[in-house]
Amino acid sequence: MLTQVWLTKIHCAKEQHGIFAPLYAAEVYAKKNWRMPKGTAAELLERADNLRREGLLYDALRYYDACLEAEPENRAHVLFLQGIVFEQLKRYSDAFRCYADALSAGPDKEEEFSIRVRWANAKALRGE
Repeated sequence: MLTQVWLTKIHCAKEQHGIFAPLYAAEVYAKKNWRMPKGTAAELLERADNLRREGLLYDALRYYDACLEAEPENRAHVLFLQGIVFEQLKRYSDAFRCYADALSAGPDKEEEFSIRVRWANAKALRGE
């Protein structure tokens, strides 16, 4: 069951055309000043995907981080999704790092092409 805080965040995300990323959230995420979500890698990945679809990007990143800590079967896939979130936040250097890590983690053949395309895009946009 969603708490009132989550419902408010979802409502704000819908008002802002699908993305809710307040300024304080970036600082909280960077300092890791949050409680690590608990669960299996599959549960954490499912929750992260749901949060990303709802536009709660920093909340999704917390769950992707927790999923990576839980050692998922498909680490490359989780890193790829985390890179997409960073790209949505226009944090292209972080997206580039996630895509590079995803490629080194050994993605399956179908996903490797998508990762390479996004990796090249993030490399061009990161401005370094």
